[in-house]
Amino acid sequence: MRYLTSRLVTARSGFTLVETMTAMTIFTMLTFGGLSLVVASVNAYSRDYSRGSMETDIGQAFRRIDDGLREAYSVTVDEDGQGLTYYYPVKYTGSDGKLHYKIPMASDGVARRFYKSESHLVSSSNTRPLVKNLTTGSARLFTLQSSGKAVLITLSVTSSTGKEIFTNAKSYVVRLRNAP
Repeated sequence: MRYLTSRLVTARSGFTLVETMTAMTIFTMLTFGGLSLVVASVNAYSRDYSRGSMETDIGQAFRRIDDGLREAYSVTVDEDGQGLTYYYPVKYTGSDGKLHYKIPMASDGVARRFYKSESHLVSSSNTRPLVKNLTTGSARLFTLQSSGKAVLITLSVTSSTGKEIFTNAKSYVVRLRNAP
C-alpha cells in the first residue's frame, strides 16, 4: 500500500492546466507592458533627436551667418527680406605680416550673399545649405536695423518624426563691426 501512495504523490508533481494558463497570461501581460515601454522610449528618443537636431542646425546657421556678416563693410537686404548681399572692406598685409583694413574704409567689390532657395538657406560662398526646411513663407528672414549697423535674422525651421511635426523659430542680431 505504501508503494501505491508514494506513486500517486509522484504522479501529481508538475503544473496543472490552470496554473500554466495563469503563468502564460501573466508573462504575456508583462511582455506587452515591457514592449510598450520600449516603443514609448524609441518615440521619445526620435522626438528629442529631431528637436535637438533642429536646434543644432539653427545655431550653426546663426554662427556661420555671424562669421560672414560681422566683418562686413556694407549690407543690403532684399526687398522681400529673403536674402541679403554684403561686402567686406579692403584689407592689405602690413609690414608686420598681419592683415589690416585700408583707411579710409572702402568695399572690396566682391558681392557675397545669404538667401533663401526653395526651403533652404544658402550662402553664395558654399554649395551646402546652411539650414534646411525653412518655413518662413512670406516672412522676412533678414531685416536691416535702423542704425544700419546690425541685421536681425529670423529663422523658422520645421522637422518631422513621421508622426509629429515640430516647428522652431529663433531670432538673432548680428552687429556689423566695420559698417560706416
